[in-house]
Amino acid sequence: MEFSNGENASYLEFWAYDDAFLEFGQKLNEFPQSVESTVTFQLGEEDLAAGLGAGYAHYLLLQLSYHKRQNVFAIHVRVKKADEKPFHYQSEFFIWTHPAQLNRWGQKLSTWKPHEEQELQWVLEL
Repeated sequence: MEFSNGENASYLEFWAYDDAFLEFGQKLNEFPQSVESTVTFQLGEEDLAAGLGAGYAHYLLLQLSYHKRQNVFAIHVRVKKADEKPFHYQSEFFIWTHPAQLNRWGQKLSTWKPHEEQELQWVLEL
């Protein structure tokens, strides 16, 4: 998966079951229910301190919420990849968006079948 907000970008390659994004996609279809709504997708565990072989090799957090002060919806992206130096990396940033865009992403994710189509592309229209 690749993520970018135009200033920051990150990439994470991982294996998951075909339905890994099904529930997340369905929640995005209905997002937001209110300005307090959040939707979260998490893959792996954030604590990679155990290192390779003992813990998770990667971590992905996608958390969608409304930020009242800035009056925007945003996707909080946090990516970590455990590997030996110099291949280990981590990144964290936000992607600003609109609920209708998130709903369209949810529709794509909830019908995506990775075993048939390995790549799913969704580009924000600002």
